[in-house]
Amino acid sequence: AQNGYKHIPDDTTWNEWQQSRYSTNSLEPEPIKGRQDCMSCHMGKRDGIAQHESLSAGPAAFQISAALLTQSSTGNKQIDWMKPDTENNVFAHLGSKVNVDLLLTADRIGHAFPTVSHSRDVTQIEFSVIHGNSYPLTGFLHELGMIGITGDGEYAYCENFTKLVTPILRRQISPEAGDVVHLQFDVKEVKRFKITLSAELVRNIDGQRHVLAAFNTVLQSTTKATAQPNSPNPDRLYQYGLALLKQGDRTRARQMFKQCVALKPLERKYKTASVNAAIANGDFLEARRDVEKLLKETPNDPMARFQMGAVLRQMGQFQEALNWLTPLVDQHSGNRELLLNIGLCQLQLGKNEECEETFKQMCGVNPADATAHYNLMQVYLRQKKVSVARREEAIFRSLQEETPLQSIREPFLAAHPNIAEELKPNHVHLYPLTNWGQH
Repeated sequence: AQNGYKHIPDDTTWNEWQQSRYSTNSLEPEPIKGRQDCMSCHMGKRDGIAQHESLSAGPAAFQISAALLTQSSTGNKQIDWMKPDTENNVFAHLGSKVNVDLLLTADRIGHAFPTVSHSRDVTQIEFSVIHGNSYPLTGFLHELGMIGITGDGEYAYCENFTKLVTPILRRQISPEAGDVVHLQFDVKEVKRFKITLSAELVRNIDGQRHVLAAFNTVLQSTTKATAQPNSPNPDRLYQYGLALLKQGDRTRARQMFKQCVALKPLERKYKTASVNAAIANGDFLEARRDVEKLLKETPNDPMARFQMGAVLRQMGQFQEALNWLTPLVDQHSGNRELLLNIGLCQLQLGKNEECEETFKQMCGVNPADATAHYNLMQVYLRQKKVSVARREEAIFRSLQEETPLQSIREPFLAAHPNIAEELKPNHVHLYPLTNWGQH
């Protein structure tokens, strides 16, 4: 409180919030409903007195939803969002697999959750699967936060966090996207099945267990082919697409966003997300066509103008990109991605003095931005300013993500194969039902 809750250079939580849709640095054309700052969430009042808490008057609202994925006649995956606490009929023939995706989302959150700090709260998605009358299979699906290793090759938990040598996994729910857990039930040689599935987002703080979200459902076999899926909720498909995009599944993410646009043609955030997915997938011509349509509808939309500049930069049209990007700085001088795209264009065009100022401005937004320091180093080298270039190189190297020590990492992963699987961003949890008996 001594600095009035202002910017702390190495506070990544603040930097994440600065670039989220809840900050005025956002390129969103309209304010986000319920936009808030740090104090409105963390300084809740108790007995009329402000209290600093990790979860207080305005906590993020977490939700778990489940999608049943089935093959359509065209070969694409149909999505049927399941209602909680209900029985869902599943048509499965011999040798088929039942695919379920659990979607974890957060609302009213301005930075990644859980935060990675000097202590480690255990946050994970726990589950329970019961097949018929068999003994329940329990455990965790996704661990959130950070998994670290001590010098002795053990977990770096709260009580021994000071012994941390190397982190090996960081998984957080970002302000814009959730997370997806992919489940697959192998029902070969099982004529009938009834699967009771329960999932909870659990956070253990100082030995106390807090359930932040929960979902329960039942999957049971049917001999009849499944009907058409329920009418999809476009907002849920949008969140699903964002989570898939975060995991690197760009093709399916783009399919989700296109479906959102078909359901709600006037909703701009769906079109914006579709363009972002196309850019991430390298489909620059298609992205440009879509942005041109957006600009015909609203020529002054800052997000559409930014996307046009970003696409043009990727296509090597650097001056044209600057023509779109530079006018946005007056209103969005703290937007990291805008400054980065402008700086990279200036770097390619040899505008060294302008480029230097841009990356200095980017460092001012977040002094711990390794990319900004790296590019500033490149500019100084072009200008033959060797001493300051070396300084920026030293800062860049100090900010780089620590590489896990292989001599500790490999034995640890060999002893914990479940964690080794968790390191894969888009992995499937497979459960063969043949070992559990028949219902």
